[in-house]
Amino acid sequence: IEHGIYLDDEAIELMLKHGTYLVPTLLAPLAVLEAGEKGGMPEYGIRKSKEVIEIHSESIARAHKAGVKIAMGTDAGVMPHGTNLRELGLMVNIGMTPMESIVATTRIAAQCLGWEDEVGTLEAGKLADVVIVKTNPIQDIRSLENNDTIALVMKDGKVVKET
Repeated sequence: IEHGIYLDDEAIELMLKHGTYLVPTLLAPLAVLEAGEKGGMPEYGIRKSKEVIEIHSESIARAHKAGVKIAMGTDAGVMPHGTNLRELGLMVNIGMTPMESIVATTRIAAQCLGWEDEVGTLEAGKLADVVIVKTNPIQDIRSLENNDTIALVMKDGKVVKET
């Protein structure tokens, strides 16, 4: 399920019963508001985003508390590329721990996509997709919002970014 803005108890129970993944995209409506403020979004989009931000967070918080599997995703075309890690801070705002938000971004997201045999955890035999940061995101999850925090990115075992 993408977004999950208006989840009710019945929807949450069905998600639990069927093992459904929830990809909240909490950043999407916030990014629409930010773009709208810069003049890049139609007024109806801004209005809709304002209407859903609070209920969206409340719905995701209820789903998380109930035990729904949450995977990180962002609708990355809505906001500037490279800013998607802001989602983790928003996940923490709804009650997830920093580690839960990191696991939602790695292992749970891989499971949601059916890629858990290839990525999502650091294990022998999996692709070496690794990000190393200069901070401790468990102590400050929002440090990941600053691209300068990223020290190294490895894709398929090859370094693609290093500072």
